[in-house]
Amino acid sequence: PILSKTGAKLFFGDDVVFLHKKTSSIVMTVPSSHFASQALAVIKSMMRKIKADVMEEMSWGVFVEKIVPGKERVTTDSLNIERTFISYETAQKKKLKPWFIHNCNEAQQADTANLELGSFLDSL
Repeated sequence: PILSKTGAKLFFGDDVVFLHKKTSSIVMTVPSSHFASQALAVIKSMMRKIKADVMEEMSWGVFVEKIVPGKERVTTDSLNIERTFISYETAQKKKLKPWFIHNCNEAQQADTANLELGSFLDSL
């Protein structure tokens, strides 16, 4: 990873995730739409692990960008423009692409919710 005071760049093989700290939130940008669903699952698992191990009282809400059809590619430039977000639960119900892909391996996503950190990192 590449870390700075207000952001991070995480590498998952050929895929990359950008994290940017705002006032009271962290914005995740995934330039590759084919990796968005998996990146969301990984980041949510990391947050659950941090909460369980270190910050039991931590709470958060997850919102995903509502991508306009035909403009599916999200870039780091989009951190500075007006973006439309909806709740994770609403996006999940609507199976909003690219965050929820119909042919995604749901069993693998369910397994990552209960992994220990070592197993979690091995599964990447």
